[in-house]
Amino acid sequence: MKHMDNEKSKEELLREIGELRERVRDLEALEKEHQVAEEALMESEKRYRMLFESAGDAIFIMDLEHDPGRIVAANRAASEMHGYAIKELLSMNIRDLDSPEDAQKMIQRIRQIREGQRLKMEISHRKKDGTIFPVEVTAGLLEVEGHKFILAFDRDITERKKTEQELQKYQNQLEELIRERTARLSAANELLTQEIAERRRVEEALRKSESRYHTLAEISPVGIFYMDTGGNCIYVNERLRRIAGISLEEALGSGWTQLIHPDDRERVAAAWKRAIENRTLFKQEFRFLKPRGGTTWVLGQVAPEYNDAGGITGHVGTFTDITDRKQAETAERLAALGVVAARVAHDIRNPLVSIGGFAKRLEKRLSGSPQEYATIITKEVARLEDKLRDILGFARERKFEEREIDIPSLFAEVLEVYREELRQKNIDIVEDFRRPLRIMADAVSLREALTNLITNAIQAIGSSGKITLHAGIYDTRAVIVISDTGPGIREQDLPHIFNPFFTTKVYGTGLGLAITQRIIHEHHGTIEVQTKAGFGASFILSLPFRRNEP
Repeated sequence: MKHMDNEKSKEELLREIGELRERVRDLEALEKEHQVAEEALMESEKRYRMLFESAGDAIFIMDLEHDPGRIVAANRAASEMHGYAIKELLSMNIRDLDSPEDAQKMIQRIRQIREGQRLKMEISHRKKDGTIFPVEVTAGLLEVEGHKFILAFDRDITERKKTEQELQKYQNQLEELIRERTARLSAANELLTQEIAERRRVEEALRKSESRYHTLAEISPVGIFYMDTGGNCIYVNERLRRIAGISLEEALGSGWTQLIHPDDRERVAAAWKRAIENRTLFKQEFRFLKPRGGTTWVLGQVAPEYNDAGGITGHVGTFTDITDRKQAETAERLAALGVVAARVAHDIRNPLVSIGGFAKRLEKRLSGSPQEYATIITKEVARLEDKLRDILGFARERKFEEREIDIPSLFAEVLEVYREELRQKNIDIVEDFRRPLRIMADAVSLREALTNLITNAIQAIGSSGKITLHAGIYDTRAVIVISDTGPGIREQDLPHIFNPFFTTKVYGTGLGLAITQRIIHEHHGTIEVQTKAGFGASFILSLPFRRNEP
């Protein structure tokens, strides 16, 4: 009997030891999973910090609860922008950087952000040396684990933002649990439960970190992307897709690189090669050709991402839309060109008039070959005078008199001039007007723009073809489309067609489309062209739609 009791005790002891071993294996497996989760968290934190540091904008995070406006994080771009060391910035309130006028408005802006409003404004900041300069600020509410902060982007500044605080590292007690194999099973169960809860906390922290990273990328006013070591794009934010005019599917892989303007590709590729070889920051200005028409200028910046061993694991990049700045620079150059053109045309016109006048007198008095020569002089002078009129028309300052006009009626006036030419060249006009089509515009200049486009369409067709005129109101825009069945525009000519004096014709000044573009811009509109070799061209005008208010 005593022998049987001893046997039972051994069996129970072996069973308990087996259960303990099973628990130990579970604990070891959980320890490995915990380590994997922590490594994933550290990798996410590393990527987040790199994106923050490589951003082209200055980024601030400010307290919204205890000391509103106090700077709790700022990136390197903010330091370079304001001339302060980062440690100095972290001891300051954002009001210390605001000009006196803007600092007074800070209380109201903080209240708006507390109410959930997202602010976009232009204000003035002060550098450490006292210089006052303007910045564009996008600011909104940021909640981190129940705490409220202000997240702000200052435009046109390079990177430095750090809002993330490192997750608390928890002491690993798993080895101690394994060493204490003789501990009671209930204690092992309790520790196992605690470890599961700990793993869940780490996973939740990882999820929140990824969520904050994604939120930061999606609300950023610049385009953001991430490429793997093979050069394939595996992430793009919404702003980048809007800048490039493509969908998410079109942007992934190497899709967006195909949009780089042909004239810029060689330069961009060479700069990218240098950056890869030297492991340095890539920084270039270039153009995107949108698939659905239009060109966007961007400032592209790409930085490599490294692992602990110093190897490159990918690249983080940003695209900033600089189209407005480039257009302003072009407008400034064209204005200077207009002044020169006006002076040259004025200086040439007077002697040209004298030459033409005397040639006409000679033509009347001479006969034979001398008369023929005088006739040629007269015709060539007339042609030069036409060119001078175009140049003066491009250079002169226009009077803009806005009134309500009817687009179909304006087309009718233009077409009346070409009625006989259209008949002789067998060119049909197809009208597609969605009424009502009355808008506020300058009738004289808009008529000139339509005349230039219809003239181009007739010249492109030559003979036997069709011109389609479409106009309609879409939301707050009036859209006008003039399409022809001509040979289309060559791809290499597309970037230059709106440049003054650019022409592929034997005769002509090359100012028609430049004048047309300027007229449309004066109406605060846009002009784009869609074309394919052999399939004609379509010029698309988009103008603000506003009726005449009584």
